[in-house]
Amino acid sequence: MRPKTFGSFIDGIVEYNKFIQELKSGTTPLTLQSVSESIPFFLANLSIDIQRPMLILTPKQDQAQQIYEQMQYWGAVNAVLFNETEALPFERVSPDLEIGYQRLSALDELKSNVENQLIVSSAAAVMQKTSLPEDFWDSTITLQRGDSHEFRSLLDLWISCGYTPETLVEHPGQLSYRGGIIDIFPPNSQVPIRIELIGDSIDTIRTFSPISQRSIEQIDSCNIRPATEFLNINQLKEILENIISNPNLPESEKDQIKKDLELVNNNQNEQLIEILNLYGGYLNRGSIFDYLNQTFLLIICNPVDFNNTVNKFNERINDIRNKKVARRQLPDGFRSSHISPEELKNKLMRFGKTIDIVPWGTSKNDINTHFQMPFTTSESFYGKLDVAARRISELSKSGSIVAVVTNQSTRIKEVFKQYNIKLCSRSKSMSKLKPGEVIVMKASETCDIHGFSIKSQDNSIILLSDAEIFGAAKIRRAKLRRSKRIRKSLMKDLKLGDYLVHVDHGIAKFTGTHKDPKNQNEYLILQYALDDKLYVPMESLERVNPYIAPLGRTPHLSRLGSQTWNNTKAKASEATKELAGELLNIYATRNSATGYQFSTDSVWQNQLEDSFPHKETDDQIEALSAIKADMESKKPMDRLICGDVGYGKTEIAIRAAFKTVMEGKQVALLAPTTVLVQQHYVTFSERLSAYPINIEYLSRFRSPKEQKQVINDLVKGKVDICIGTHMLIQPNIEFTDLGLLIIDEEQRFGVSQKEQMKKIRSEVDVITLTATPIPRTLQMSMAGIKDISMVMTPPEERIPIKTYVTEQSDELIRDAIIRELDRGGQVYFVHNRVKDIHSIAKRISNIVPEAKIAVGHGQLNEAELEKTMLDFADGHIDVLICTTIIESGLDIQNANTMIINRAHTFGLAQLYQLRGRIGRGPKRSYAYFLVPDNVVINEVASRRLKTMLAATNLGAGFQIAMADLEIRGAGNILGGQQSGHINAIGYDLYSKMLSEATEQLRVDKINPATKTIDQNLTSINLDIPANIPSSYISDLHLRMDIYKQIIQAKDEQSLKEAEAMLVDRFGILPIQLENLLSISKLKVISSRIGIRSIFIRDNTIVIRMKHELKDMKIALKKRLSHHVQIGNQEIRQQISGKNSNILKDLCDLVNIIDKFQGDINKHIEQIAHST
Repeated sequence: MRPKTFGSFIDGIVEYNKFIQELKSGTTPLTLQSVSESIPFFLANLSIDIQRPMLILTPKQDQAQQIYEQMQYWGAVNAVLFNETEALPFERVSPDLEIGYQRLSALDELKSNVENQLIVSSAAAVMQKTSLPEDFWDSTITLQRGDSHEFRSLLDLWISCGYTPETLVEHPGQLSYRGGIIDIFPPNSQVPIRIELIGDSIDTIRTFSPISQRSIEQIDSCNIRPATEFLNINQLKEILENIISNPNLPESEKDQIKKDLELVNNNQNEQLIEILNLYGGYLNRGSIFDYLNQTFLLIICNPVDFNNTVNKFNERINDIRNKKVARRQLPDGFRSSHISPEELKNKLMRFGKTIDIVPWGTSKNDINTHFQMPFTTSESFYGKLDVAARRISELSKSGSIVAVVTNQSTRIKEVFKQYNIKLCSRSKSMSKLKPGEVIVMKASETCDIHGFSIKSQDNSIILLSDAEIFGAAKIRRAKLRRSKRIRKSLMKDLKLGDYLVHVDHGIAKFTGTHKDPKNQNEYLILQYALDDKLYVPMESLERVNPYIAPLGRTPHLSRLGSQTWNNTKAKASEATKELAGELLNIYATRNSATGYQFSTDSVWQNQLEDSFPHKETDDQIEALSAIKADMESKKPMDRLICGDVGYGKTEIAIRAAFKTVMEGKQVALLAPTTVLVQQHYVTFSERLSAYPINIEYLSRFRSPKEQKQVINDLVKGKVDICIGTHMLIQPNIEFTDLGLLIIDEEQRFGVSQKEQMKKIRSEVDVITLTATPIPRTLQMSMAGIKDISMVMTPPEERIPIKTYVTEQSDELIRDAIIRELDRGGQVYFVHNRVKDIHSIAKRISNIVPEAKIAVGHGQLNEAELEKTMLDFADGHIDVLICTTIIESGLDIQNANTMIINRAHTFGLAQLYQLRGRIGRGPKRSYAYFLVPDNVVINEVASRRLKTMLAATNLGAGFQIAMADLEIRGAGNILGGQQSGHINAIGYDLYSKMLSEATEQLRVDKINPATKTIDQNLTSINLDIPANIPSSYISDLHLRMDIYKQIIQAKDEQSLKEAEAMLVDRFGILPIQLENLLSISKLKVISSRIGIRSIFIRDNTIVIRMKHELKDMKIALKKRLSHHVQIGNQEIRQQISGKNSNILKDLCDLVNIIDKFQGDINKHIEQIAHST
């Protein structure tokens, strides 16, 4: 919130008080002239002083975002942002759901609090139609405990309001139901809600965690708002039927609309989301203005730009519609989802009071009453702290009040102390500040504050922010809610026909499930060679793994009862032991070496980390903790940071480099391309500008003279951090005291370069950064040999990239480029053949003549390439026609559309890296993979493109690496011999064998608790119902996940937690599930006390021990009932009464054996202790 010490200063400004007086008493429109940096401060104070609702409009969305965030910092309350969805009309592209939820939240706020509401929005956002207020409010329902509601009616209401039925509720806009329980995640709630009904009465309402799915707390009531602005879906059927009846539409378009109609008729809401934007003009009949009354004060920032934006946007809308009508893709008169400029003008004229905020130098008009605020911009120092300190000292001595708003207060105070600048007390009120005093204030954690100056009749105040002092002020966005997905097993995508590997019986095909008609227990059906079938009980799922092997290889099905599988598995086991030995030897030398032990974090380290302008993700924090622990130990660090592009790996590297430099050691950062080197150099320089650190770089962009100077400075220790391409590891390069080597995108380096890296690695700490690790590195990490940190959580504002695979089309290329340019963005067009790249650039120039186009590729001379890249980064180029030179590192948040020509010729990791250049900010990004017309694409290329389409979820880099392993085959990774074993038993089982072989060699004896293959668990077969009924959990994959969770429980406590989780999520346990949990508990205890198996024979419970009882028989017999018979290796008890008593009798018997064994062990320990 706003620092009160600063906000109250405006009260003494004469011009401001005159403006307030005129606003309250006058009737004419007002014009205010001020610098843009001061507008949020002014508007926040205005909202506090006049206490009336306000609608603040800006030309562009990013301007609205900045004003909204900064107003909150300066103390504005009840402010909401009404966003634009960025989806142009007449397109079958789903608007971003998260932005849609923000719009709904704004409408909801207007419903509940109009009196002092502040709405901040942009031209495109208010032009976009929305639902009418009466439709929105009719779709809102308040639920209270004890209320009566019909279960099906609630579901029908919420599905019609945009909620999507899912197996699990993890994200806003989802719902799931089973039994009498409904889980729902309203967009206006921070957590999802679980509603449990008994009959038609609401018994409980609970919030729950979208991660664990467990309840958090009970609540008495909740408000469920709609999850979409399209609230008249029931009218869509009639709309589509009318369009289909249009005789001017060609049959091809009618067929497409008929498919849409089929979705409507079948209530397929999830697929409907993709098409609703196209019909938004029919479905949405209102606008945000329908939610506002005439008491709202209308404020338009830069009205000339606002009107130009409105007209340009409307021209683009009409252009799209006219072209589609001309191509007969739409009928004449197809409604737009946006209001026209005339409609907008009429709606704006209804407001009784308006303010136009105009830039400095704008000429006055005769209609408005004109005011000039005494605000000017502040001077900037670009990280030169000594210059800043001297200037602040001068300002203070001249009588100006200086306020510094910073996230690096400790560093600022250190510098002020050096220059004898005295700070006044924080507790002192700004109104009591005397001329010449200096104050330091905490900056916002959610937005950037820009400096400005206020000069009044009495005195002046200078506000300086980190942007002016350090020269680093990047626009940040409001954080979007995003739930972590629950990690699911590899079986989650299991479908009929998939290949599975049973540890004991080999490779089979999954053909379905089976229920035993006698006890309803569930089985997987595995088909083997000769059409043999194996029925695998669900409680034995741990014995089954997915079969993963290279593309195109159909595995041979194993034969049941044959020794072939055991022989194959034995050979693979021996091979994994050999490989484990080789891999361990590689790292043995390193592990035995003693490296430099760094100290704990310094004060400056803490300051640097505090100044990071974003909130770290949990994965970033974990990775940083692991790196610091590595650096502060005596063992040299060798850690892989695997994280998606744009997920914060560079910030991790910066902090590790800074920690190294703080102890007087040097850092080398190795990057595969000159462009990436340049990008890292800029990023490191900006981030560390406040500290006396010398950063240099070596690449083709430096002249021979400059390169020689850098090399000489490295030897003399004058360079702290050097960033370079492979020339950084040439034999002639020497460091004074190298402490850390950072390797970015290791897979991009050649064999000889990697050999050179190995020589350096044994001596210093090493961090490897990658989004898609090379499979051998992945193999080492998964085997536990190489330390790995996964950075899988996206920054909160990131939105998944919309990806399309489509045939080449000039119209599509134009539409994609114009859409991006219309929202002020830039475009990459990737064409990876230098010989004809200029002809491609000419073609694109003809398609989009209004775009500024440039060409960038590796064969350009250094100066030309550098200028092109910098021009693109600075926004002087609209479309960059380029090769894969942009694949790594280029970080331009304004470039959010990528078109890849001849996408079928690229590798999977390469496509993923390229696509990662976009989508690095909060805007929806679009990737188009173009393939030629009428060209047959081979199976491998087709598989790559399908994988990219599937991997649109955030954090899919690791998934891509696994798919790459599957597509490329293991021969490229581990050599032919190991490849053969992977093909024979599947990658999943092979990896488990390798992990256990590695662990075996490490500790000489594997811990039985960690062993996953050939575990010696007790076999229990009681022939009673023990399962998860499909009526309790209907989804097969979710049932399998729950089965695995129960199976993998290591102790009774884990089973108790599983039971509590089931009751919480799914309701009261059915008897079959109670039996399953009891048997699982028996299995845990029995395995611990040496029971091999438990089964029923001739109406008798038989417990077979792993070892002979011998002399213990007599002692045990005394503790048991006389009905129990004890043999040398078997314990038998006659079944009494009904089957329902079997488990009780058995649990009592096993507990007695457990207690007996515990007493024996204590007795032995006492004897040993006494001797």
